Amino acid sequence: MIRVEPLHPLFAAEVFGVDLARPPSAALIAEIAEALDVHAVLVFRDQPLTSDQQVAFSEGFGVLEETVGAALKGKASSRLGEPRIAEVSNLGPDGAIRPPEDRWRLMQRANGFWHTDSSFKPQWGKISFLSAHECPATGGETEFVDLRAAHDALDDATRTEIAGLKAAHSMARSRGLVGYDELAAEAVTRFPPVVQPLMRRHPGSGRMSLYLASHASHVLGLSPERGRELLDRLTALATTPPMIFQHGWKVGDLVMWDNRCTMHRGLPYDDLNERRDMRRTTVVETQDIAPFVEMAS
Repeated sequence: MIRVEPLHPLFAAEVFGVDLARPPSAALIAEIAEALDVHAVLVFRDQPLTSDQQVAFSEGFGVLEETVGAALKGKASSRLGEPRIAEVSNLGPDGAIRPPEDRWRLMQRANGFWHTDSSFKPQWGKISFLSAHECPATGGETEFVDLRAAHDALDDATRTEIAGLKAAHSMARSRGLVGYDELAAEAVTRFPPVVQPLMRRHPGSGRMSLYLASHASHVLGLSPERGRELLDRLTALATTPPMIFQHGWKVGDLVMWDNRCTMHRGLPYDDLNERRDMRRTTVVETQDIAPFVEMAS
């Protein structure tokens, strides 16, 4: 049996007693899934994984998505040659640190905004797994918030205000924030916007949760100004310091989180001089998505 120790008063926990390099049994997957429903973010230390091992563990929880990089740039652009592993790094296809003028750097800068993975896809991110292969000496931490706790903190007036409201989520929105205009334009075609509710019930825990991300551009039925104010206000409430769990990375760490009830962001580091090699797999939500998501008009 695994041992689970909380890391934050509201959510997040470290898991002990498991070797993720071994093929996972159905019983182990069930234990970890139950812990994830409670804690939303799980940390596993000292788990150096190959790409195949990370894929095998992740697939125990569902179907893996094809990464945005593979969809937009093709499999050949990846150092790893695995379209189901997203490279969250400052390294180019040759393994060297990308030069300052490399436009793909802008793709990574968008990770500094609070977001939930793939909320702009019809099959959004369900669970993400991030494995640390190289870490900078300082910086590069990942911060998380539990959007169920954020919902719990809402006053009654705000809950009434957002009941039934939906926001349009677009990759073009988040990448446009960092000036990656050519990617934003391509993303409109490759990933048309989808509509997501501002709050819904988290299926694993039964708790109500907000659903926010930097991918959210506007709120349907509200003026652009009022919708933006509402999204910014909810995000500010959800990301106040007492709500944040910060993970400082060590090589061999694997962190998994439930995208349906969390947001996260990567903190800055000296990405022109220090190497950072993180590899993410994401299981997509495939069950009962019809009541929640629709294509934006």
